[in-house]
Amino acid sequence: MRRLRRKISRRARLIALAITGFALISVAPLGGLFATWTTAKSLQVYATLGGGVLAAVAAMMATKDEPRGQIPRRLPKGAEVFIGRERDLEKLHALYAEQTVAGPSRSAASVSSGHSARARTILIHGQPGVGKRELARAFAASIEADHPDGSLYFDLATATVPKGPGEVLGAMLLALGVEPGATTEERIRQFLTRTSRRDVLILLENATDLDQVKNLVPNHPGCTVVITSQRTLGGSFGPRSIRISLPDSSSAARMLYAHGSLRANTDPLEVAEVIELCGRLPSALHVGGQLIAGDPTALADLPARLGPEHGRLRALCGVDGPVEQEIRQSYDRLGQREQRALRHLALVDSTTFLPWVLIPLLGLTYDEATAVMKRLAEVELVQRVAADRLLGIYRYRLHALTRSFARTELDERETTAEQETARQNLDTRFLAVTELILARLEPQPAGLGAVGPLPVPGFEHAIVQLSTHPDHWVRAEYGNLVRGVEIAYQEKNWALCWRIGARLGGCVPQYVDMADCRRAFTKAYKAANADGSNSGGIRVKIAHAAYLGAVENYAAALNLLAEVDQLISAYTPATAEDPNPHSLRAAQLRTEGEIWLQAACYHRGQARLHTALEQAQACDDETERRRIEVLAAEAASALSPEQWLTEPAHAGPGPTDDRALFRTYLARAEWARRKMRWDEARTSLTSARDVNHGDARRRAAVEYRFAKLRLSQCRDAESPNLQAEHAADALVHAATAAYRFNRMDNHAGEIRARCMIVLAYIEIGELEEAALHSAQARQKLETLRAVPGDAGESVSALGARIDRAEGLLEYCSRQFTNARMHLSHAHQAFTELGDWWAAAECELYLGLVMHELGETTKANARLWAARDAFEICGDEFNLSRVKDALAAIALDATPNRRPRRGPAVKSRSLAIYAGAGARRSGRRNNAR
Repeated sequence: MRRLRRKISRRARLIALAITGFALISVAPLGGLFATWTTAKSLQVYATLGGGVLAAVAAMMATKDEPRGQIPRRLPKGAEVFIGRERDLEKLHALYAEQTVAGPSRSAASVSSGHSARARTILIHGQPGVGKRELARAFAASIEADHPDGSLYFDLATATVPKGPGEVLGAMLLALGVEPGATTEERIRQFLTRTSRRDVLILLENATDLDQVKNLVPNHPGCTVVITSQRTLGGSFGPRSIRISLPDSSSAARMLYAHGSLRANTDPLEVAEVIELCGRLPSALHVGGQLIAGDPTALADLPARLGPEHGRLRALCGVDGPVEQEIRQSYDRLGQREQRALRHLALVDSTTFLPWVLIPLLGLTYDEATAVMKRLAEVELVQRVAADRLLGIYRYRLHALTRSFARTELDERETTAEQETARQNLDTRFLAVTELILARLEPQPAGLGAVGPLPVPGFEHAIVQLSTHPDHWVRAEYGNLVRGVEIAYQEKNWALCWRIGARLGGCVPQYVDMADCRRAFTKAYKAANADGSNSGGIRVKIAHAAYLGAVENYAAALNLLAEVDQLISAYTPATAEDPNPHSLRAAQLRTEGEIWLQAACYHRGQARLHTALEQAQACDDETERRRIEVLAAEAASALSPEQWLTEPAHAGPGPTDDRALFRTYLARAEWARRKMRWDEARTSLTSARDVNHGDARRRAAVEYRFAKLRLSQCRDAESPNLQAEHAADALVHAATAAYRFNRMDNHAGEIRARCMIVLAYIEIGELEEAALHSAQARQKLETLRAVPGDAGESVSALGARIDRAEGLLEYCSRQFTNARMHLSHAHQAFTELGDWWAAAECELYLGLVMHELGETTKANARLWAARDAFEICGDEFNLSRVKDALAAIALDATPNRRPRRGPAVKSRSLAIYAGAGARRSGRRNNAR
């Protein structure tokens, strides 16, 4: 391409010289003819024409291309391994193409407005360590061929010192073969002139602000400038800046596998743990991969090394290691007040927080606290979470490794006494806010002290909003509330203590030890007894049961609810302010119904919810009624084939009940998955993840749903590469869910996630790994069976999942007799529990197994039963698989697609399990 440009350029110069010579020859005789009339004028004409020719020749010589050896190629070498950022790279290419297409129109508009056209500008920003540099370099390398006149590179903040535009321009002019002028203004003119007719690519890293880069962008639309920064440059400078977020679990796993030189899909639980401890931060994953260096033993040992959060950052990469350097680079640019604010945020127990926490921690005013938090967010040392649905104020989050950095800095710079004083100030203010909110929820409750002046000036509207929807606030501030129970108990403020405990409910906080949560409920119940409040004790026990249900300790939760049932039967309101017995009963039955639904015991759950709704209607408890109706709709969808594809309601834009909102997102994600609307399902799950507010149970549940979604996509995919990619993603999401469930001692959730791991390994074709995780799931189930309590049905549901997974594994391993046994057990259990869809799926697999065993009549019976169920509910994916199986049996024909299960899989019915026909049906359904 460059050779062609040079040939055209040389030919153009030769043609220009020929035309000029012809003009001189033609004009000379004419000059002689007119010399007799106007000699002086003729001389003037010759002089003018000669000067013009000389000027033209000089101009052509001035625009002559540089020799090939002088074209600068200064792009730094990219990362040896670049993986997991494919979607972000696609976004950058789309923005590049958009500006390329808009180039001529931009140029015309610029000329008409009196300004020169601007180069294509790609802005990238994100938190320290998120991988901006590697992404920018990979993108720049991919478009370098579009810029034949060279590529330039400059780090704008080497050694944390921002470089001025004059210094940068000087370096770039030298690279372009121009001696820089003495002043910055002169260098700007030189730079714009030199790049005005050249297609140059410029990569600028670590920009600090708009003033630093606004004069480093050429006015030629053939140029491209790629700029990275930790904050959005904003203003009218170029297009929008692309914010690079943390990768999801599956992308983070691909990074760790690549950096650690590990074979893909090996040791998924260890990989998931390392990813979680690194906070999915790419730079941390790179360091972790270097520590592993292809050694599975090093991978197994790494989580223990990264365990304690306080010293995790330095345990990962040492003192002043690469990750710490990236964080410190932003930290050192802050003022002293902002640095102190970041250090003290490590004292906050909740996962997200509002700016007002800096008021008691640092003694700031509300406006000062807001400004400081905004400054920390600008440099991405704290990250903005979506604006609080109630307050319209942004909540903020501190990344785990940034928290570790802040805690280390705090310990090095401030004494333990100073830290305790700051923490006590925060506790005092937080309890005062809590007391105000509870006073609004329960007007003049007996035992609560008189409320003094507003503890947070300017926060009046927040008190009103938070008391309107307290569940949202409780989940967001759960860690601080658990601490508040302990403090109120020590101060013998019984009324405040048990009222906080009664609000805690079914949340599993991310940064609070599970033992602290259990102690909080015990002390809250003691406080209710000390306060003489029977209703308080009942409410605390219901909240405790909800918490136990969230960690899926079903036996303990149901035993506690049985105690509540007896307490409510003996309960009589002592005052007009005491809650109605029907309201307490509705809450008890709704909690029990939710537990049964979570355990996949749908008949029991529906029965409890029906009675709960009657109790809520009897006392006109509107809040309780709405919660029950959301759960009842979920139960109806699970129990009724006709409602399997019924579209759930959309989440409203305004404030709503926090639990109902999360359930709605999950319901819409499941509905979209069933309809094979993959993007819509992913969007709903992302929304559900965004409203988890640090709830570890919700985070684990969303990861499990992502695994389920990817597994469905794998079975629907046509391309073997896509099948492998989706199966690998499903494996990582399932392993992440299993790790998170294990962290909260949720054995039931871990068993479900391990069953999903088994299914993912079957899709990948690694049957030995699948068998290993199946055995581990079975072992954990036996541990649960040994726990006494009324939770037999929940254990039965888990056993059915394991039987189904083992049946599929044995089917793909051609152990058809064992497969029939396990699938029959699963089918029977699912039928008894009311899970008709899982039972129908077992019918499908049993039909395939019996066909392999030569029992054609029984196979047809099973397959027709499955066909009826899938036809009623509208499950076109599985319906197509059933039809393919029936056709193969009837015609004894080989399927039109080879099996993909490895050398052990040779049967045509095993190929039907892969779902060749179902994928064609899926494409038709997506087209509709």
